[in-house]
Amino acid sequence: MPPQPPPLQSFFSTYPSFKYDPRFTLSEEFTRLAYEQGWEPCKKAWRRHHRLFLAALEAESHSAVHTFFIKRHPNFVTYNITGEAPKLEFQRLATHNHWAADSKKFQSEHALLMEAYFDDFSGAMNDYFMGFEDEEQAGEGGERIGWVHNPWNSPPKEWARLVDAKGWVKNSQIFRSNKLAYLSAVEEDFNDTFGWSGTDVEGWKFLCETLGIAVPAVTMRNPNLPPEKKREAISTACKKAMAHEFVNLFDVLDSVRACGYIQFFATEKELSDYSYEWGKVFPLNITQRGSAQFILRNISKYVGMQDEELEKTREKRAKVEAEQEKSTVAAEEAGLI
Repeated sequence: MPPQPPPLQSFFSTYPSFKYDPRFTLSEEFTRLAYEQGWEPCKKAWRRHHRLFLAALEAESHSAVHTFFIKRHPNFVTYNITGEAPKLEFQRLATHNHWAADSKKFQSEHALLMEAYFDDFSGAMNDYFMGFEDEEQAGEGGERIGWVHNPWNSPPKEWARLVDAKGWVKNSQIFRSNKLAYLSAVEEDFNDTFGWSGTDVEGWKFLCETLGIAVPAVTMRNPNLPPEKKREAISTACKKAMAHEFVNLFDVLDSVRACGYIQFFATEKELSDYSYEWGKVFPLNITQRGSAQFILRNISKYVGMQDEELEKTREKRAKVEAEQEKSTVAAEEAGLI
């Protein structure tokens, strides 16, 4: 029996006329699917398919935060899976259920959410971004004001949000020092996930599995190798296999932390075009440590994007954002928000 496709792939494939675009978030793609299928936001058809979508997401992501919102609160039908920070989604949930900020229900559910949050998001990047959250509270629901970290965003998108919120001028001293701290946090999380040592066999195996690369069975040819030599042989074989792969470091990390999609490119030039077009550039000279250095390629030598392709991307995103706004307005009018 052939292996079953992942739940999200199965969900989107049930709509043959829809061409899934992995460069956009899952939330954006469902919005686009709903628009193409003619499902009016928050109406019966939209709700039915949205529940199927959320079930597929929860099954594939194994996310404690998604489980909290999707399974614990199934009537919260307008759950925005990646468009808002989990903390802000909780404020919407509290408003939806009329929980006062000082009520026992609000406090107990908030504690459960934060437990789930730190199960999903712990590490250097989360610590870095959360350090800039504005702590002021306002309103009956205790909603936050100012900048709130959204861990579902890809790190480059979240960094751009932070720069904009703080008003840092590009190439200023504060911009440069914070960008270095941000990139160092990305590197730390990547190496924590896939290994700090060039001979970390488990890290290499996990990286190969994440990329769908068969782990080379080098020890089959010499089963009597000492453990140290065996680790070295496996690591060397994995490095050789990785040398022929062109993937974006942020995509690889997002695939583990946020159920993201990894795009594979045939050439270094194609990887460069994609990375610069989507702002997913990790400077080659920043990292000299761990597994991150084996993913990176010298993409800066190919700098130069096609204006026509960029314009198409902007137009598509504008269309998706307009449909998301329409969904939000419909939910508000229906009293769901």
